[in-house]
Amino acid sequence: MPILGIDPDGPNTRGGYQHDARFGTLQEQAHGALVAHAEIGGVPSARLLDDLAAFQSTLFSSRGVRRLAKAIRSAQVFSDPDPELTSEEERGKSVFNRACATCHGGPLHPSTTTPDVTLPTVVAPVARYLNIRTACPRPPEDTFAPCPQRLARNARTYQITLANGTTQLVTTTDPGRMLLTGQPADVGMMDVTNLRGMGRTAPYFHNNSAETLEEVLDHYEAFFRRVARVNRPPLLPAILSSDGVTIDRGFIAPEERPALLAYLRRL
Repeated sequence: MPILGIDPDGPNTRGGYQHDARFGTLQEQAHGALVAHAEIGGVPSARLLDDLAAFQSTLFSSRGVRRLAKAIRSAQVFSDPDPELTSEEERGKSVFNRACATCHGGPLHPSTTTPDVTLPTVVAPVARYLNIRTACPRPPEDTFAPCPQRLARNARTYQITLANGTTQLVTTTDPGRMLLTGQPADVGMMDVTNLRGMGRTAPYFHNNSAETLEEVLDHYEAFFRRVARVNRPPLLPAILSSDGVTIDRGFIAPEERPALLAYLRRL
């Protein structure tokens, strides 16, 4: 339901580029990069933006991602986008489907960007955007790794004016979709990230705060520990539980890590 005339899901509820989904098209993304980042002196032409968008559409992190994109674009029916997997990678895929697919995709389409399972539906609205606590400062509890100084120094304090006229202060390096929606609940909220080709795209997270996949799993261990601490049965969220009572998602057992890492590197 809109709050003060603003859609709480913000713009681009089913599309958008950048981690906060602020741009609806590649042309808009290119325009923003040229004007705000490169700070060009003029206004980019429509033809230039179209050319940039066309070029960006040819870029893929791996041949596997390219094949998958072509299959999706042509509405090709396929049973599984994964390549042939070793026995260890197959075990890792099973771990992925149990622990990670709630946010990063279903069994047939693991690690797609903005998977259908996280899009709002009429039957069961589920948040498309998540705050996995990679911003700085991080919670002091739950054994989160300290923020690198190169990131921590970018923290800023934002003053949010609430509907009743009171104000709220938030200190963070990543305000996320709050800057688009104006909703305090959207602080740090980012779009679910594509995982295809991730074995070749380190560092990880939207702020490059994890240098290895091992560090990614360490961070999620701390994140899920926090989620389990602040949410109690029978109100455990879907990222941790399939029934709200039993923790059967999210956490990775130590003996499962090697197989999961092998699968993630194979994507």
